[in-house]
Amino acid sequence: MVSAIAFASFLVLAALVFGIHIPDDAPSWNQLEQQKWSSRLAHAEQGSWAHAKASSKLQRLEAMQLGQPPQGHPDEYMRYMQLAKTPTDRERPEYTPGYQMRELNSALAARRGVPPVLPWISRGPGNVAGRARAIVIDPADPTGDTWLIAAVGGGVWKTTDKGQNWTGLMDDLPMLQMQSLAISPADPLTIYAGTGESYWNIDTMNGNGVFKSIDGGTTWTQLAATIGDYRFNNVSRIIVDPADEDLVIISTTVGTTKVSLQPTSHIFRSIDGGTNWTEVHQETGTNTFSGPRILQLVADPTDFNVQYATVYGSGIMKSLDSGLTWNYINTGITDFTGRFEMAVSPINSDYLFASAMGTDGTSSVSRLWHSIDGGANWVGGTETTSSSTWLGGQGWYDNTITCSPVDSRTVYVGGVRLWKITLNSLGSTPYAISLMSTGSVHVDHHGLQIVEPQAGGWYILNTNDGGVGFSASGDTSWNAPIAGLTTTQFYGVDKRPGASAYVGGMQDNGTWRSPVNSASTDNWSFQIGGDGYETSWHFDDPGRIIGGSQYNGLARSLDGGVSWSSATSGLTDTGSGNAPFLTKIGKSNARPDHLFAVGGSGPWRSADFGGSWFLSTLNGGIWGGNSSFLDVRVSEADPDVVWTGSR
Repeated sequence: MVSAIAFASFLVLAALVFGIHIPDDAPSWNQLEQQKWSSRLAHAEQGSWAHAKASSKLQRLEAMQLGQPPQGHPDEYMRYMQLAKTPTDRERPEYTPGYQMRELNSALAARRGVPPVLPWISRGPGNVAGRARAIVIDPADPTGDTWLIAAVGGGVWKTTDKGQNWTGLMDDLPMLQMQSLAISPADPLTIYAGTGESYWNIDTMNGNGVFKSIDGGTTWTQLAATIGDYRFNNVSRIIVDPADEDLVIISTTVGTTKVSLQPTSHIFRSIDGGTNWTEVHQETGTNTFSGPRILQLVADPTDFNVQYATVYGSGIMKSLDSGLTWNYINTGITDFTGRFEMAVSPINSDYLFASAMGTDGTSSVSRLWHSIDGGANWVGGTETTSSSTWLGGQGWYDNTITCSPVDSRTVYVGGVRLWKITLNSLGSTPYAISLMSTGSVHVDHHGLQIVEPQAGGWYILNTNDGGVGFSASGDTSWNAPIAGLTTTQFYGVDKRPGASAYVGGMQDNGTWRSPVNSASTDNWSFQIGGDGYETSWHFDDPGRIIGGSQYNGLARSLDGGVSWSSATSGLTDTGSGNAPFLTKIGKSNARPDHLFAVGGSGPWRSADFGGSWFLSTLNGGIWGGNSSFLDVRVSEADPDVVWTGSR
């Protein structure tokens, strides 16, 4: 962003001094950047790190063009998390499946009979939730007001009043990265929850199998057959027979960046409620970086014997025998570039729709495929409007689709934002698309579900990077009922001296500040845009706070968070090429005015709480340049001792 501002400033100055004429139709900086990253995307190997980075860059450029803050960097976050678990002399993490549960059980055994020293209190934020991947409706509630969600950073949560109040159901578990959920109408008290995260080649939010509850989510048991087996690391989807809660089908993924195994993806089937599993299908591809990934399972709402599975880069499969055997049904599909998501129409189950990430040869595009014969033949859509990339160039990460319950030609899709698509007619290609979501719903969408209460009417439920959203009626007027849904993922937090108030930086959501003695449902105040990282609340003067966005985008407040200004004077290590993605702030309560930062040139020091910065000299040390793992910390025993370096 700094380079963009500098470039724009130079153009203005040059035009004034040298009289340069800039044509009205000249491409803007944003357009030039989009052209550059579109070209890089087209030439990058599908599933590679370069491909993921280019996709994310294009999404952020589109957001900037629309005036949205450039927050949300799933590619950088996942890369950081994967590398954080990887030894310096290894290529991949070496944690064995189930290590978190083993460590928890060991710790509990060591403290058996010992009362807790201090209780934990949830301080919120009540108005900033983290990303949720899946949502299910409790079939026992005729009002449709009881929902359960799977949060990547908070486990399974439940509401019984349409999101007005939320209760966490997995507070005592160390395994909180959940991505899939299923309930059977045959027994609504039986719930299955799948761990991990399968939607990117690094898959760094590793899980470990399937958890099951038989009391509506009050207690959970980790299914023994899924523990310690890499094939169950990431459970992408779960479907359950509506007539038999013990008949369960799951899809799972394994990737080479995670473990020293070939990239595979699997479909497992259980007829005894998850006690035993039979592998009924395996995908092994030639792309050794990301491999094949079965990311979705969908059952025909009128016949559980008929099931569908989507495979990243390979298309769509179908089963006619309740998941025992699978065959591809790709006739008519011509673009297998990336991820597919599909939906079955509740009006006619032969009507199928698929949202897919594709390419036009030079850049990422969004594809809509539909079938009117149960997948025997597919037709590709042609837009009659100008929104050619409704997945936002990021369909590998956020991609979801559901069908209208009242119009067989209409579907709802989610990428960076939410859209409504209506075909001119079934079996033909033209369709119209319109933007459906507004600023009231967080960007980056992962799930869509139609809710039809018994009293009549219908609305849409949505999971996204900011929790949950729903339409008030039909597909109009959106709300985000997230009060008390404390699932946001913090990069860093600091406490106000002498008071129970906090300021913290969050993934995808910026930097926020809490009120004093906040409850879990209390609203926090927005402070800094972008992704939020480490913060420092001045130990002697609570009016001074400093934090920042990615790449040393530091900002400070001198009035307790009421107003903010840039805090990068003298700090030349800013921007993606010169600073770490995770902005670091080294501090000492003994000398609260003295702060430290790090960048590609070395460690930086400020003696006036970020008012100005100076590059420190390393005596005899060799600085290795910019890295995601640059860090700086001040000794708590002696503020003259400062540690800095990288992995």
